[in-house]
Amino acid sequence: MNITKERIKTVLICILITGMLYLTYAVWFFDSPFGTIDIYGLFNSEKSTEFLVGEGSDLDVFGIRPMAVFIRDEEKSTGTVYETAISDEAYKKLREVTARVFATVKSHQTVSEAEWETALLGKGVFFDYFGDVPLGAIQLWLGSSNDTNELSGRYFMLSADKKNVEVFVKNSMSHEVYRLSCALSSQKLAEAVMETSAAPASLALEMQEDDFMSVWPETVIVSGRAKPVAISSYNSHSVYGEDIENTCLDCFRLRDVAPSTYSEADGTMVYVADMVTLKISPDGTVSYSDTRDRTDSTLGIGIDYDGEAPTVAEKTEAARALVASVASRIPGDGGIYLMDVSEKADGTEIVFGRHVSGIPVDMQTTTYFARVIVGNESIRAAKINVRGYEATSQSVDVMSERLAAAAVTGSGMKGNLMLRYADDGSASIVPAWYIGGMQKKEEADELVES
Repeated sequence: MNITKERIKTVLICILITGMLYLTYAVWFFDSPFGTIDIYGLFNSEKSTEFLVGEGSDLDVFGIRPMAVFIRDEEKSTGTVYETAISDEAYKKLREVTARVFATVKSHQTVSEAEWETALLGKGVFFDYFGDVPLGAIQLWLGSSNDTNELSGRYFMLSADKKNVEVFVKNSMSHEVYRLSCALSSQKLAEAVMETSAAPASLALEMQEDDFMSVWPETVIVSGRAKPVAISSYNSHSVYGEDIENTCLDCFRLRDVAPSTYSEADGTMVYVADMVTLKISPDGTVSYSDTRDRTDSTLGIGIDYDGEAPTVAEKTEAARALVASVASRIPGDGGIYLMDVSEKADGTEIVFGRHVSGIPVDMQTTTYFARVIVGNESIRAAKINVRGYEATSQSVDVMSERLAAAAVTGSGMKGNLMLRYADDGSASIVPAWYIGGMQKKEEADELVES
Protein backbone atom coordinates (compact mmCIF):
# COMPACT_ATOMS: atom_id res chain seq x y z
CA MET A 1 0.00 0.00 0.00
CA ASN A 2 2.79 2.44 0.92
CA ILE A 3 4.59 1.62 -2.32
CA THR A 4 1.43 2.43 -4.29
CA LYS A 5 1.01 5.77 -2.50
CA GLU A 6 4.62 6.68 -3.14
CA ARG A 7 4.22 5.88 -6.84
CA ILE A 8 1.09 8.04 -7.05
CA LYS A 9 2.92 10.92 -5.33
CA THR A 10 5.84 10.55 -7.75
CA VAL A 11 3.52 10.61 -10.76
CA LEU A 12 1.71 13.69 -9.46
CA ILE A 13 5.00 15.51 -8.85
CA CYS A 14 6.14 14.69 -12.37
CA ILE A 15 2.86 16.00 -13.77
CA LEU A 16 3.23 19.25 -11.82
CA ILE A 17 6.82 19.74 -12.95
CA THR A 18 5.85 19.01 -16.56
CA GLY A 19 3.01 21.52 -16.31
CA MET A 20 5.34 24.21 -14.96
CA LEU A 21 7.84 23.57 -17.72
CA TYR A 22 5.08 23.74 -20.33
CA LEU A 23 3.79 27.08 -19.01
CA THR A 24 7.27 28.57 -19.07
CA TYR A 25 7.86 27.26 -22.59
CA ALA A 26 4.48 28.56 -23.76
CA VAL A 27 5.16 32.12 -22.66
CA TRP A 28 8.77 32.29 -23.77
CA PHE A 29 8.71 30.40 -27.02
CA PHE A 30 5.28 29.88 -28.56
CA ASP A 31 4.10 33.32 -27.56
CA SER A 32 7.28 35.20 -28.45
CA PRO A 33 8.17 34.41 -32.05
CA PHE A 34 10.01 37.72 -32.34
CA GLY A 35 11.98 37.39 -29.09
CA THR A 36 12.13 40.70 -27.27
CA ILE A 37 10.42 43.42 -29.26
CA ASP A 38 12.85 44.81 -31.79
CA ILE A 39 10.99 47.60 -33.52
CA TYR A 40 13.52 47.96 -36.32
CA GLY A 41 14.99 44.51 -36.73
CA LEU A 42 12.35 42.51 -38.60
CA PHE A 43 12.50 43.82 -42.18
CA ASN A 44 12.14 41.30 -44.28
CA SER A 45 -13.04 34.27 -47.56
CA GLU A 46 -13.97 37.05 -50.05
CA LYS A 47 -13.72 40.61 -48.75
CA SER A 48 -15.80 43.60 -49.74
CA THR A 49 -13.94 46.23 -51.76
CA GLU A 50 -15.70 48.94 -49.79
CA PHE A 51 -13.31 50.77 -47.48
CA LEU A 52 -14.46 50.29 -43.90
CA VAL A 53 -12.83 52.28 -41.13
CA GLY A 54 -14.10 49.87 -38.45
CA GLU A 55 -13.11 51.22 -35.04
CA GLY A 56 -11.95 54.43 -36.71
CA SER A 57 -15.31 56.10 -36.13
CA ASP A 58 -13.73 57.22 -32.86
CA LEU A 59 -10.93 59.65 -33.61
CA ASP A 60 -9.03 58.50 -30.54
CA VAL A 61 -8.39 55.17 -32.25
CA PHE A 62 -5.98 57.08 -34.49
CA GLY A 63 -5.00 59.62 -31.85
CA ILE A 64 -2.71 59.75 -28.84
CA ARG A 65 -4.68 57.82 -26.26
CA PRO A 66 -3.85 55.57 -23.31
CA MET A 67 -4.10 51.84 -23.99
CA ALA A 68 -4.76 50.95 -20.35
CA VAL A 69 -6.61 52.93 -17.67
CA PHE A 70 -6.47 52.29 -13.92
CA ILE A 71 -8.51 54.23 -11.35
CA ARG A 72 -8.32 54.25 -7.56
CA ASP A 73 -10.56 56.08 -5.10
CA GLU A 74 -11.23 55.80 -1.36
CA GLU A 75 -13.16 52.55 -1.69
CA LYS A 76 -11.98 50.56 -4.69
CA SER A 77 -9.68 50.23 -7.68
CA THR A 78 -10.86 49.49 -11.21
CA GLY A 79 -9.24 49.32 -14.61
CA THR A 80 -9.35 48.25 -18.22
CA VAL A 81 -6.80 46.93 -20.72
CA TYR A 82 -6.97 44.92 -23.99
CA GLU A 83 -10.55 46.08 -24.59
CA THR A 84 -10.76 49.20 -26.73
CA ALA A 85 -14.48 49.80 -26.24
CA ILE A 86 -14.25 49.74 -22.42
CA SER A 87 -10.98 51.70 -22.36
CA ASP A 88 -12.48 54.35 -24.64
CA GLU A 89 -15.60 54.64 -22.50
CA ALA A 90 -13.50 55.20 -19.38
CA TYR A 91 -11.13 57.60 -21.12
CA LYS A 92 -13.96 59.69 -22.57
CA LYS A 93 -15.23 60.39 -19.06
CA LEU A 94 -11.73 61.31 -17.90
CA ARG A 95 -10.58 63.18 -20.98
CA GLU A 96 -11.87 66.63 -20.01
CA VAL A 97 -10.35 66.59 -16.53
CA THR A 98 -7.13 65.11 -17.96
CA ALA A 99 -6.89 68.02 -20.41
CA ARG A 100 -7.38 70.47 -17.53
CA VAL A 101 -4.64 68.74 -15.56
CA PHE A 102 -2.15 68.85 -18.41
CA ALA A 103 -3.05 72.45 -19.19
CA THR A 104 -1.86 73.56 -15.75
CA VAL A 105 1.24 71.40 -15.13
CA LYS A 106 4.37 73.28 -14.14
CA SER A 107 8.09 72.59 -14.09
CA HIS A 108 9.12 69.05 -13.23
CA GLN A 109 11.70 67.45 -10.99
CA THR A 110 13.17 63.96 -10.86
CA VAL A 111 11.93 61.76 -8.02
CA SER A 112 12.76 58.30 -6.70
CA GLU A 113 11.21 54.97 -7.62
CA ALA A 114 9.90 54.77 -4.06
CA GLU A 115 7.98 58.03 -4.49
CA TRP A 116 6.60 56.74 -7.80
CA GLU A 117 5.34 53.55 -6.17
CA THR A 118 3.78 55.53 -3.33
CA ALA A 119 1.87 57.57 -5.89
CA LEU A 120 0.70 54.42 -7.69
CA LEU A 121 -0.76 53.07 -4.46
CA GLY A 122 -2.66 56.30 -3.79
CA LYS A 123 -5.84 57.83 -5.18
CA GLY A 124 -5.99 59.01 -8.74
CA VAL A 125 -5.85 57.91 -12.37
CA PHE A 126 -3.09 55.90 -14.04
CA PHE A 127 -2.55 55.75 -17.82
CA ASP A 128 -0.35 53.30 -19.75
CA TYR A 129 0.29 54.42 -23.34
CA PHE A 130 2.27 51.25 -24.28
CA GLY A 131 5.06 53.50 -25.59
CA ASP A 132 6.99 56.57 -24.45
CA VAL A 133 4.97 59.62 -25.46
CA PRO A 134 6.11 63.28 -25.27
CA LEU A 135 4.09 65.21 -22.70
CA GLY A 136 3.75 68.06 -25.19
CA ALA A 137 2.21 65.70 -27.76
CA ILE A 138 -0.47 64.65 -25.27
CA GLN A 139 -1.15 68.28 -24.41
CA LEU A 140 -1.42 69.22 -28.08
CA TRP A 141 -3.76 66.30 -28.80
CA LEU A 142 -5.98 67.23 -25.85
CA GLY A 143 -6.01 70.86 -26.93
CA SER A 144 -4.74 72.00 -23.54
CA SER A 145 -1.49 73.64 -24.67
CA ASN A 146 1.66 73.11 -26.69
CA ASP A 147 4.38 72.69 -24.11
CA THR A 148 7.93 73.00 -25.36
CA ASN A 149 8.97 70.63 -22.57
CA GLU A 150 10.39 67.50 -24.19
CA LEU A 151 9.63 65.28 -21.18
CA SER A 152 8.23 61.90 -22.27
CA GLY A 153 7.02 58.72 -20.63
CA ARG A 154 4.94 55.59 -21.04
CA TYR A 155 3.24 55.78 -17.64
CA PHE A 156 1.33 58.80 -16.32
CA MET A 157 -0.11 58.89 -12.81
CA LEU A 158 -2.52 61.73 -11.98
CA SER A 159 -2.31 61.66 -8.19
CA ALA A 160 -5.15 63.05 -6.05
CA ASP A 161 -3.51 62.51 -2.67
CA LYS A 162 -2.80 66.19 -2.04
CA LYS A 163 -4.83 69.40 -2.30
CA ASN A 164 -3.91 69.84 -5.95
CA VAL A 165 -3.28 67.13 -8.53
CA GLU A 166 0.32 66.02 -9.01
CA VAL A 167 1.39 64.34 -12.23
CA PHE A 168 4.01 61.58 -12.09
CA VAL A 169 5.62 60.41 -15.33
CA LYS A 170 7.84 57.36 -15.83
CA ASN A 171 9.91 56.70 -18.94
CA SER A 172 10.02 52.99 -19.78
CA MET A 173 13.42 53.20 -21.50
CA SER A 174 15.42 55.24 -18.98
CA HIS A 175 13.19 54.32 -15.99
CA GLU A 176 13.44 57.92 -14.83
CA VAL A 177 10.47 59.27 -12.86
CA TYR A 178 9.34 62.91 -12.86
CA ARG A 179 6.85 64.80 -10.75
CA LEU A 180 4.98 67.87 -12.00
CA SER A 181 2.85 70.18 -9.88
CA CYS A 182 -0.59 71.21 -11.11
CA ALA A 183 -3.04 74.04 -10.42
CA LEU A 184 -6.16 71.85 -10.62
CA SER A 185 -7.87 70.79 -7.39
CA SER A 186 -7.74 67.07 -6.57
CA GLN A 187 -11.46 67.29 -5.84
CA LYS A 188 -12.13 67.90 -9.54
CA LEU A 189 -10.23 64.74 -10.42
CA ALA A 190 -12.04 62.80 -7.69
CA GLU A 191 -15.41 63.87 -9.11
CA ALA A 192 -14.47 62.58 -12.56
CA VAL A 193 -13.27 59.31 -11.03
CA MET A 194 -16.62 58.79 -9.31
CA GLU A 195 -18.38 58.97 -12.68
CA THR A 196 -16.05 56.42 -14.29
CA SER A 197 -16.56 52.68 -13.98
CA ALA A 198 -14.57 49.65 -15.06
CA ALA A 199 -13.85 46.11 -13.85
CA PRO A 200 -12.15 45.46 -10.50
CA ALA A 201 -8.40 45.70 -11.06
CA SER A 202 -5.03 46.01 -9.37
CA LEU A 203 -1.47 46.88 -10.30
CA ALA A 204 1.20 44.21 -10.21
CA LEU A 205 2.96 46.39 -7.63
CA GLU A 206 0.31 45.64 -5.00
CA MET A 207 -0.23 41.94 -5.76
CA GLN A 208 0.90 39.89 -2.78
CA GLU A 209 1.48 36.68 -4.72
CA ASP A 210 5.03 35.78 -5.66
CA ASP A 211 3.78 35.06 -9.19
CA PHE A 212 3.73 38.77 -10.00
CA MET A 213 7.16 39.63 -8.62
CA SER A 214 8.81 39.24 -12.02
CA VAL A 215 6.54 41.51 -14.08
CA TRP A 216 6.77 45.28 -14.20
CA PRO A 217 4.98 46.86 -11.24
CA GLU A 218 2.95 49.16 -13.52
CA THR A 219 1.18 46.21 -15.19
CA VAL A 220 -2.60 46.57 -14.94
CA ILE A 221 -4.20 43.31 -13.74
CA VAL A 222 -7.95 43.17 -14.41
CA SER A 223 -10.00 40.60 -12.49
CA GLY A 224 -11.09 37.62 -14.56
CA ARG A 225 -9.54 36.26 -17.73
CA ALA A 226 -9.06 38.27 -20.89
CA LYS A 227 -11.50 37.27 -23.65
CA PRO A 228 -9.82 38.22 -26.92
CA VAL A 229 -10.76 37.01 -30.38
CA ALA A 230 -8.75 35.70 -33.29
CA ILE A 231 -8.05 38.18 -36.08
CA SER A 232 -7.77 37.54 -39.81
CA SER A 233 -4.79 39.10 -41.53
CA TYR A 234 -4.10 39.83 -45.16
CA ASN A 235 -2.01 41.90 -47.52
CA SER A 236 -4.23 44.92 -48.17
CA HIS A 237 -2.25 45.80 -51.27
CA SER A 238 -2.83 42.42 -52.90
CA VAL A 239 -6.58 42.58 -52.11
CA TYR A 240 -7.26 46.28 -52.71
CA GLY A 241 -4.32 47.14 -54.96
CA GLU A 242 -5.61 50.17 -56.88
CA ASP A 243 -7.45 51.60 -53.87
CA ILE A 244 -4.36 51.31 -51.67
CA GLU A 245 -2.17 52.95 -54.32
CA ASN A 246 -4.63 55.84 -54.71
CA THR A 247 -4.81 56.23 -50.94
CA CYS A 248 -1.03 56.49 -50.71
CA LEU A 249 -0.83 58.96 -53.60
CA ASP A 250 -3.47 61.09 -51.86
CA CYS A 251 -1.94 60.94 -48.39
CA PHE A 252 1.57 61.67 -49.63
CA ARG A 253 0.29 64.49 -51.87
CA LEU A 254 1.47 63.02 -55.15
CA ARG A 255 -1.78 62.38 -57.03
CA ASP A 256 -2.13 65.95 -58.38
CA VAL A 257 1.48 66.51 -59.47
CA ALA A 258 1.56 63.87 -62.24
CA PRO A 259 4.60 61.91 -60.99
CA SER A 260 6.74 59.77 -63.22
CA THR A 261 5.96 56.09 -62.73
CA TYR A 262 7.85 52.88 -63.27
CA SER A 263 7.90 49.33 -61.92
CA GLU A 264 10.89 47.58 -60.37
CA ALA A 265 11.79 43.94 -61.06
CA ASP A 266 9.97 42.65 -57.96
CA GLY A 267 6.75 44.47 -58.88
CA THR A 268 7.31 47.52 -56.66
CA MET A 269 5.56 50.58 -58.07
CA VAL A 270 7.69 53.75 -57.94
CA TYR A 271 6.35 57.30 -58.22
CA VAL A 272 8.82 60.19 -58.60
CA ALA A 273 8.23 63.95 -58.62
CA ASP A 274 11.29 66.17 -58.40
CA MET A 275 13.26 64.68 -55.45
CA VAL A 276 10.20 63.08 -53.83
CA THR A 277 9.86 59.31 -54.18
CA LEU A 278 7.05 56.94 -53.19
CA LYS A 279 7.45 53.17 -53.42
CA ILE A 280 4.64 50.66 -52.96
CA SER A 281 5.91 47.09 -52.69
CA PRO A 282 3.87 43.95 -53.43
CA ASP A 283 4.22 42.91 -49.78
CA GLY A 284 2.31 46.02 -48.68
CA THR A 285 5.27 48.09 -47.50
CA VAL A 286 5.05 51.75 -48.52
CA SER A 287 8.23 53.88 -48.48
CA TYR A 288 8.38 57.65 -48.95
CA SER A 289 11.34 60.03 -49.13
CA ASP A 290 11.78 63.75 -49.74
CA THR A 291 15.43 64.75 -50.02
CA ARG A 292 14.82 68.43 -50.83
CA ASP A 293 16.04 71.09 -48.43
CA ARG A 294 12.66 72.85 -48.36
CA THR A 295 9.06 71.95 -49.11
CA ASP A 296 6.51 74.02 -51.05
CA SER A 297 2.74 74.34 -51.39
CA THR A 298 2.44 71.84 -54.22
CA LEU A 299 4.81 69.04 -53.23
CA GLY A 300 5.93 67.49 -49.98
CA ILE A 301 4.34 67.31 -46.52
CA GLY A 302 4.99 70.40 -44.46
CA ILE A 303 4.66 70.88 -40.69
CA ASP A 304 2.38 73.35 -38.98
CA TYR A 305 4.13 75.09 -36.10
CA ASP A 306 3.71 78.29 -34.09
CA GLY A 307 7.22 79.29 -33.04
CA GLU A 308 10.51 79.80 -34.84
CA ALA A 309 10.94 76.04 -35.20
CA PRO A 310 8.58 73.08 -34.67
CA THR A 311 8.52 71.49 -31.24
CA VAL A 312 8.72 67.73 -30.68
CA ALA A 313 4.97 67.82 -30.05
CA GLU A 314 4.30 69.54 -33.38
CA LYS A 315 6.55 67.08 -35.22
CA THR A 316 4.78 64.19 -33.52
CA GLU A 317 1.39 65.55 -34.51
CA ALA A 318 2.50 65.99 -38.13
CA ALA A 319 3.63 62.36 -38.22
CA ARG A 320 0.45 61.18 -36.48
CA ALA A 321 -1.76 63.07 -38.94
CA LEU A 322 0.01 61.45 -41.90
CA VAL A 323 -0.10 57.96 -40.41
CA ALA A 324 -3.74 58.35 -39.36
CA SER A 325 -4.71 59.46 -42.87
CA VAL A 326 -3.40 56.17 -44.21
CA ALA A 327 -4.56 53.96 -41.32
CA SER A 328 -8.12 55.29 -41.40
CA ARG A 329 -8.46 54.25 -45.06
CA ILE A 330 -7.11 50.72 -44.73
CA PRO A 331 -10.04 48.28 -44.66
CA GLY A 332 -10.56 46.35 -41.46
CA ASP A 333 -10.37 46.89 -37.73
CA GLY A 334 -7.95 48.37 -35.27
CA GLY A 335 -6.10 51.56 -34.53
CA ILE A 336 -2.61 52.91 -33.94
CA TYR A 337 -0.60 53.88 -30.89
CA LEU A 338 2.59 55.86 -30.42
CA MET A 339 5.53 53.57 -29.67
CA ASP A 340 8.51 55.90 -29.54
CA VAL A 341 9.86 59.37 -30.36
CA SER A 342 13.61 59.94 -30.56
CA GLU A 343 16.14 62.28 -32.12
CA LYS A 344 18.32 61.00 -34.97
CA ALA A 345 20.99 62.61 -37.09
CA ASP A 346 18.55 63.12 -39.97
CA GLY A 347 15.57 64.31 -37.90
CA THR A 348 13.04 63.26 -35.30
CA GLU A 349 12.07 59.61 -35.61
CA ILE A 350 8.48 58.75 -34.65
CA VAL A 351 7.30 55.13 -34.56
CA PHE A 352 3.69 53.94 -34.42
CA GLY A 353 2.36 50.50 -33.58
CA ARG A 354 -0.83 48.76 -34.66
CA HIS A 355 -3.48 47.33 -32.36
CA VAL A 356 -6.77 45.49 -32.71
CA SER A 357 -9.22 45.91 -29.83
CA GLY A 358 -6.44 47.31 -27.69
CA ILE A 359 -4.09 44.35 -28.19
CA PRO A 360 -0.81 45.27 -29.96
CA VAL A 361 -0.01 43.57 -33.25
CA ASP A 362 3.62 42.81 -34.10
CA MET A 363 3.30 43.17 -37.86
CA GLN A 364 4.89 40.92 -40.43
CA THR A 365 8.08 42.28 -42.09
CA THR A 366 8.31 45.47 -39.97
CA THR A 367 6.85 44.74 -36.51
CA TYR A 368 5.75 48.40 -36.32
CA PHE A 369 2.96 49.99 -38.38
CA ALA A 370 4.75 53.18 -39.35
CA ARG A 371 8.12 54.87 -38.93
CA VAL A 372 8.38 58.56 -39.83
CA ILE A 373 11.39 60.90 -40.01
CA VAL A 374 10.44 64.55 -39.50
CA GLY A 375 12.84 67.38 -40.32
CA ASN A 376 12.63 71.04 -39.30
CA GLU A 377 10.00 71.95 -41.88
CA SER A 378 8.70 68.75 -43.48
CA ILE A 379 8.39 64.99 -43.33
CA ARG A 380 11.59 63.68 -44.85
CA ALA A 381 10.82 59.96 -44.94
CA ALA A 382 8.28 57.36 -43.92
CA LYS A 383 7.70 53.64 -44.04
CA ILE A 384 4.16 52.30 -43.53
CA ASN A 385 2.94 48.70 -43.46
CA VAL A 386 -0.56 48.58 -44.96
CA ARG A 387 -1.27 44.99 -43.96
CA GLY A 388 -4.91 44.67 -42.87
CA TYR A 389 -6.64 42.98 -39.93
CA GLU A 390 -10.23 42.12 -39.09
CA ALA A 391 -11.60 40.91 -35.78
CA THR A 392 -13.46 37.58 -36.05
CA SER A 393 -16.18 36.05 -33.88
CA GLN A 394 -13.82 33.25 -32.80
CA SER A 395 -13.02 33.68 -29.12
CA VAL A 396 -9.59 32.58 -27.91
CA ASP A 397 -8.98 30.83 -24.61
CA VAL A 398 -5.67 32.34 -23.50
CA MET A 399 -4.08 31.33 -20.23
CA SER A 400 -4.82 33.58 -17.30
CA GLU A 401 -2.48 36.47 -16.55
CA ARG A 402 -1.68 34.84 -13.22
CA LEU A 403 -0.46 31.65 -14.92
CA ALA A 404 1.50 33.67 -17.46
CA ALA A 405 3.12 35.68 -14.66
CA ALA A 406 3.90 32.44 -12.80
CA ALA A 407 5.59 31.10 -15.92
CA VAL A 408 7.74 34.22 -16.10
CA THR A 409 8.71 33.81 -12.45
CA GLY A 410 9.51 30.16 -13.06
CA SER A 411 11.82 31.11 -15.92
CA GLY A 412 13.92 33.27 -13.63
CA MET A 413 13.53 36.31 -15.87
CA LYS A 414 11.77 39.67 -15.48
CA GLY A 415 10.05 41.99 -17.90
CA ASN A 416 6.98 43.59 -19.40
CA LEU A 417 4.17 41.02 -19.58
CA MET A 418 1.73 41.82 -22.39
CA LEU A 419 -0.94 40.18 -24.49
CA ARG A 420 0.00 40.54 -28.18
CA TYR A 421 -0.78 39.32 -31.67
CA ALA A 422 2.29 38.11 -33.57
CA ASP A 423 1.65 38.27 -37.31
CA ASP A 424 3.70 35.50 -38.91
CA GLY A 425 1.84 35.65 -42.20
CA SER A 426 -0.93 33.24 -41.22
CA ALA A 427 -4.48 34.00 -42.34
CA SER A 428 -5.71 33.71 -38.74
CA ILE A 429 -3.80 35.00 -35.72
CA VAL A 430 -4.52 34.42 -32.04
CA PRO A 431 -3.09 36.50 -29.20
CA ALA A 432 -0.75 35.11 -26.56
CA TRP A 433 1.26 36.31 -23.59
CA TYR A 434 4.63 37.84 -24.30
CA ILE A 435 7.42 38.81 -21.93
CA GLY A 436 10.16 41.22 -22.91
CA GLY A 437 11.05 44.86 -23.30
CA MET A 438 11.53 47.40 -26.04
CA GLN A 439 14.89 47.22 -27.74
CA LYS A 440 16.04 49.85 -30.21
CA LYS A 441 18.72 49.67 -32.84
CA GLU A 442 19.41 51.32 -36.14
CA GLU A 443 17.42 50.03 -39.06
CA ALA A 444 19.50 48.28 -41.67
CA ASP A 445 18.02 50.14 -44.63
CA GLU A 446 17.85 53.90 -44.21
CA LEU A 447 14.54 55.58 -44.94
CA VAL A 448 16.11 58.67 -46.44
CA GLU A 449 17.53 57.81 -49.81
CA SER A 450 20.46 59.65 -51.27
